[in-house]
Amino acid sequence: MSDILGNAVGFTTRPDMDALITAAGPFALDGLLTTQDNCPMLVINGDRDVHVPIADTTVFNRRPNTQVELIPGGSHCALNKLDQIMPMMIKWIANALHP
Repeated sequence: MSDILGNAVGFTTRPDMDALITAAGPFALDGLLTTQDNCPMLVINGDRDVHVPIADTTVFNRRPNTQVELIPGGSHCALNKLDQIMPMMIKWIANALHP
């Protein structure tokens, strides 16, 4: 993922971690987690995601209007469990549109 982020922020060669952290600083969303006026969210990820730590998914558990689903055996975005997450997403969207 560091190569993807490095490319996205303009590096033309592989950056070291310090350079990457500095370049990514303006994209930090930490401030958004301090407010309690978020829109409804459905957060889904797999518990076997090799790119996103579990804590980066479960941090949303304490948010209002938020449903967090950590899918057992799921990969990045739980895409290998699409048969499980599609019905969940459709139900969530339907409920969000027609509460």
